Amino acid sequence: MGILSESINEDLVILDIDEQDKEKVLQILANKMQEMGIVKETYLEGVLNREEIYPTGLLLGNYNVAIPHTESKHVNKNAIAIAKLNRPVKFKYMADPKMEIEVNLIFMLAISEPKNQVPVLSLLMNILSNQDNVSALARARNKEEFLQILKEKEVECI
Repeated sequence: MGILSESINEDLVILDIDEQDKEKVLQILANKMQEMGIVKETYLEGVLNREEIYPTGLLLGNYNVAIPHTESKHVNKNAIAIAKLNRPVKFKYMADPKMEIEVNLIFMLAISEPKNQVPVLSLLMNILSNQDNVSALARARNKEEFLQILKEKEVECI
């Protein structure tokens, strides 16, 4: 099992979110992680504060992605919460924070050990840098299909 697969719980994959506000989507994901004891009460605030300083929107093509996260002090254990949106929400673009992009997929990281953050981000970026991978994830019809695609792509990238 890979580092991503170990961090992803089916209960943290939420497909077809119908919110138009970035903060509301992030709150849905953070609340789910908090209910499961994965993150502390301070987690969402940490994510929102970090997102203002270091935006995580990635301009990838047909489907754009955001990878919001925060410091490990807000996290109890590793997890990745995933949102697939019915309608895109606006995130600031990582490469140009003055620019907003419409994001379709969100991978919200909760990493408890700072040393694990770079390997998780690196593997996720490796998977998401291929537009075919992102398109396949965006078209997944259910959680099982979404997770199966992600696991296959993780194996290919290792």
